[in-house]
Amino acid sequence: MRESDLRTELRHRLGTRFTAALWDLLVDLGFVGEVLVVGAMDLDQLEDQARRILAAGTPSAEHRVPAPAPREPRLGQERAWALSQLVAAQAHHDPDIIAFRHKYLSDALVEWADLDTWITAQAKLDEEPTTDVTIVLPASVISDPDADELHISPPLARVRPARVATRRLDYALPGDDWPRRVAVTADGTLDRLRVLAEALAKAYCWTPAQASIFVLCGVTPFIATVRITRSAAKIRHHADLVWARRITLDIDPAATPQQVLDAFQYARQRQGVAQLRPLTVKHIRLAAFAGAEHADKPWAERLRLWNTRFPEWHYPEQSNFRRDTIRAEARILYPGRYRGSTPLRERASR
Repeated sequence: MRESDLRTELRHRLGTRFTAALWDLLVDLGFVGEVLVVGAMDLDQLEDQARRILAAGTPSAEHRVPAPAPREPRLGQERAWALSQLVAAQAHHDPDIIAFRHKYLSDALVEWADLDTWITAQAKLDEEPTTDVTIVLPASVISDPDADELHISPPLARVRPARVATRRLDYALPGDDWPRRVAVTADGTLDRLRVLAEALAKAYCWTPAQASIFVLCGVTPFIATVRITRSAAKIRHHADLVWARRITLDIDPAATPQQVLDAFQYARQRQGVAQLRPLTVKHIRLAAFAGAEHADKPWAERLRLWNTRFPEWHYPEQSNFRRDTIRAEARILYPGRYRGSTPLRERASR
């Protein structure tokens, strides 16, 4: 099955819940490769992973498209606005940007609203997208690993792929919340734009989509004082690793402590953990003691060991001990997800 056929079939199964962002995430996490190349998953398992991701929430905030710099600064964002203007003015003189615009745009710019049309037309000129395949080779068959071209002797009839990846260019149209992605042809015009955009993003604190828009359209990217990244859902072997999600703040050193605090509180609110109360020491110890250290023992034995080890937190009833253990474990592993007796009901149904 080809990647395009797999994508079409998954879209048919998920209906309106299927999005380009979801597909890109499945590709980035390696699930698509496990179906097409490794054979470790089938379509039903891929659908299951997609539905788990959808159930866990929206894609990472890292993939959002920041709005362009406004014409006038907003209250509280004056410095970020001025910085964005100055960086864009400097970037217009970047030799690589000048060279790309001269060669592929004839020193003109594309209207942002027409960007999708330009990229679609260019993709047709670049011809069929290519796939990068990393293969495993014994060192003895490569004559000169530092050469521009590899000479393999003796020729190999079969190889084992270690990784399969598609080169994708990020861009966006006015009003888009999430970037659009297009598969590109190696060394084609869009691939050269992809390489340039990724280099500019690293140098100027832009996102790759912002950089693509700037190169082609000249739209000034807005450089936020604090950029928030909330990791996407993490799933491994069908296990939902809610605890492994992280919030990352990319902070301008000139940001004030209050700006950092406000950004962090906003990110916690978006992730649904802003109202979490801290666990007591007792319940933290209870989760680790009964949920991990002695999880292989019957509940009655776990209760006996607990009361012997922690007489100051003695439990007279096994039911209360079990209830508190399950709730404490759920609050640590699934922060913000469960309320009331929900984890108890889910444990009982297994």
